[in-house]
Amino acid sequence: MCFVLYVGTTNPLPRSKFNKDAVDLPVESLTERDAGIKQHFSNPEAQYVGSSSSCGCDFPHAMFQNGGWPEIEFYRDTEKDEVDIARDMTHRQNCEALVALLRTTGDKVVELYGNLGWRLRERAAGTGEYLG
Repeated sequence: MCFVLYVGTTNPLPRSKFNKDAVDLPVESLTERDAGIKQHFSNPEAQYVGSSSSCGCDFPHAMFQNGGWPEIEFYRDTEKDEVDIARDMTHRQNCEALVALLRTTGDKVVELYGNLGWRLRERAAGTGEYLG
């Protein structure tokens, strides 16, 4: 499963497809599959925002489980190796790109909704595949 990030704004964000060589984050309209997400937003526009991994997995995220935050506790209590340092850098770059994107809206309030789940991504060839 992937982490999926949705953003609620006053006006639509500029749409862009995932491109592994681009620094811009992919922004896509909601599909029928994720249209129910709109109920979580008071802003009129809701859209999917991906990260450098196409899905939202390269945004830092954690899930509350069994009364705690195991991902946070694990990474807080262990020494970081090269992989952890690279992941932290990727998380930071994606957060900075997200903040830059959200600032372009001019909105005083931008709503974020994250979820663990499946997201159908259409490839340039028009076929879909599940991430996760």
